[in-house]
Amino acid sequence: MKNWSITDVDIRHALNELERRGPRGLPRSELAAHFGSDRKGRAVMAAIVERGIAAIVTTNNPIGSGQVYRLAQGDADVEREDRELLSRIARLERRRAGLRQAWEAGGVREVQPSLMEAEQ
Repeated sequence: MKNWSITDVDIRHALNELERRGPRGLPRSELAAHFGSDRKGRAVMAAIVERGIAAIVTTNNPIGSGQVYRLAQGDADVEREDRELLSRIARLERRRAGLRQAWEAGGVREVQPSLMEAEQ
């Protein structure tokens, strides 16, 4: 995974674009156009939040499909994003524990056959 170097120019550019877009937000599909790649665009958005510069949330695109990044509009946005982040952390912890469990069991564990397979 590339460790992007996020500059002050990247941050200012992203904030200007988010403010210009307002509640419509900035679709991920447009990040590549603004930052050269979708991954760098996501890294810029994450850096802004991680550095405590602005409260950026992801939400459903109000005028299309997919998700958009936008500036939080109130407490409800922040609370929803916080719950989503906590849920991701929990999923990653389960995934991490399962990885270790499988590895300690030899890399691959036997999977119990389903009832349909067992009857055949």
